[in-house]
Amino acid sequence: MSRSSLVSLAVGLLVAASLIAANDPTAILRTLLQAGWGVAAVVALHLPQILLSALGWRALIADPARPGIATLAHLRWVRESVNNLLPVARVGGEIVRGRMLVRRGVAGVTTAASLAVDLAVETATLVVFALLGLIALALLPNAGALGVQEGGYVLVCGLFGIPPEGALALSLVRRLRDLLLGLPGLAAWRWEAARAGRAAA
Repeated sequence: MSRSSLVSLAVGLLVAASLIAANDPTAILRTLLQAGWGVAAVVALHLPQILLSALGWRALIADPARPGIATLAHLRWVRESVNNLLPVARVGGEIVRGRMLVRRGVAGVTTAASLAVDLAVETATLVVFALLGLIALALLPNAGALGVQEGGYVLVCGLFGIPPEGALALSLVRRLRDLLLGLPGLAAWRWEAARAGRAAA
């Protein structure tokens, strides 16, 4: 990880800590504790999504050197970690994931094509989810100030009988999920990059 990325990550964590400190940390902690096992569920439920995304991506890699599903899930996890926690405009993770796949022997053209199609499918899926969130915003009273992500949480959670207040708390927990899964993902990426650098030297 470059020095500027480390500085950006540190500044981001400092800003987050400052926002928590300035906005009643006791109330924030109480809200998180009220979620109880829900926080762990949000993190745990994301792991099958990573695995399923890796399975879909695997089908796009027509190369004899195509890695197994565990490796592709690892690359997907690192990609999300980079995109969620570093200031890389949501494309840095794709570059990192692609470089890691090429290092495993998959041809560059095949890698680029699989990443392009995988990203296009993911984008289309997110558009559908965002439209569902917009529909929720239009149909729910007193929801005009919510963001699309929060509207999506309200809609989906409503399908499971979770009230809007709980859905909004879950949307806040998502950031916690990003940190809990993302920080180890960044560490795994840097460890692998350092190992590859030592092997090349």
